Amino acid sequence: MIKGNNNDFDRIMAVAKNRGMLDQSLIEAANRFAEQVHTDERYLDAPFITHPWAVARIITDMQLDSNLIAAALLHDVVEHGADIKLLKERFEPAVADMVLNLTMNQSNEEPGFDRISYNDQLPDKTAADFGPLYIKLASRIHHLQTFKRGGSRNKDQNAYNELHAQKIKEAEDVYLPLAERNGMTYLGEMLQDACFKAKFPNEYQRIQRQYNYLLRDNKNCTERVKDLFTKKFYYQGIFASQVYDCKVHKFKILDIYNSIKLSLRASGNNYEQIITKYRIPLFDILLILKDPDTGSLTDQFIKLYKDVLVRESLFVTSIEPCGNKSCMKLILKDKFLNQYRLSVYCQSSYELYLYGKNPQKSRYLPDKFRTDSEKSFSPKIKVFTKDNAEKTIARGATVLDFAFLIHENIGLCAEYGIVNGEKVDLDTSLSEYDHIKIVTATQDGKDIVRACFEWFDYVKTPRAIKFLIRWFKNNYVLKQP
Repeated sequence: MIKGNNNDFDRIMAVAKNRGMLDQSLIEAANRFAEQVHTDERYLDAPFITHPWAVARIITDMQLDSNLIAAALLHDVVEHGADIKLLKERFEPAVADMVLNLTMNQSNEEPGFDRISYNDQLPDKTAADFGPLYIKLASRIHHLQTFKRGGSRNKDQNAYNELHAQKIKEAEDVYLPLAERNGMTYLGEMLQDACFKAKFPNEYQRIQRQYNYLLRDNKNCTERVKDLFTKKFYYQGIFASQVYDCKVHKFKILDIYNSIKLSLRASGNNYEQIITKYRIPLFDILLILKDPDTGSLTDQFIKLYKDVLVRESLFVTSIEPCGNKSCMKLILKDKFLNQYRLSVYCQSSYELYLYGKNPQKSRYLPDKFRTDSEKSFSPKIKVFTKDNAEKTIARGATVLDFAFLIHENIGLCAEYGIVNGEKVDLDTSLSEYDHIKIVTATQDGKDIVRACFEWFDYVKTPRAIKFLIRWFKNNYVLKQP
């Protein structure tokens, strides 16, 4: 395994471990195959494998399934000399066929198949299933984000510039229209930002430099707000049953440019004067609420705003046009005058934002995004207690889930587990026929509750989630002033 300061593959596997239903062995096998094919190849100033890693990282962060992550890792192998027959022997059709669908020149099957004809066929290739398009867009995003980094050290300058211009033109003429036509807003926004960086690298870097300075200068103040949304807010009070997810991202550089370009020109391109916390939001916050049974998204947010945000000294200062009744965009300001853009989605509209109008979306969606009719509940597995008593638990459950299965207090006080004689962390996924012992924290002979917000990332079963929510409602939220 190649190691580096920015190893996206480590992040991919960390997410795969946390989301126990991902097939980690498939992802690792795809990575080994890709590393063998790309041995000694370079991508700008780095080993070539860092490009498939970055593409698979984007797919992983979209919470898509193992087959798509594996196909992202393998998306360049055929064009770089891998034998198609070997690919099909090593991987199931769900992965191998997608890789071939992504391959621009399957040299031993379609000689002479060029870039233009591939791009002409791309809309038809992705009309029935967006899986290959997700990967193509992610690949182009990474190409444009990094294209200038290596310069033309190993290439003729003119040839490098021509290839650079071709990549940008394809993105604007082929990929962006495809993303827009299919409602793929999330990847479309990332691609627009990457195009801006590739076309105007100097402007991009100047804006990015000043923006990063603002983040560093205001870090202590903004950390409180980030913590509110990413940890406390998710589980606070009655909204534990209404908040589906929450994400905090850096602002896209293109969004900053679009918001300041008129002022920037008037100032004579004085970036330091224009890019201040009084003019631009410092973070982009996505708050996803569960689809309401009654009322509207606005009703949900107003109650949440009054009961939570105002108490935390966060106030709405303006509302941005959204063009979608299932989405709200607002600007929040904290007591230190830092601004944040808050995008509020209901669950179904966020799914559309993230995945587009994919007719085959149920093939790739994580379980929590599926409707009740789409869900296929995981089968139970048999496991055993320390006394060899047989228990059944959902496949993909963790040691902490097992602790709550035994008893609520054992779950709340759990410190670590012993599985088949080995000490393991509470977020370790269980396998069929595991023998499990839960060790609880004690002081003076009494159990100590160790429950924390991070445990919501550890548990997978409804029983464990219910016990955690109940404990935090009774012992955390009600103690707040």
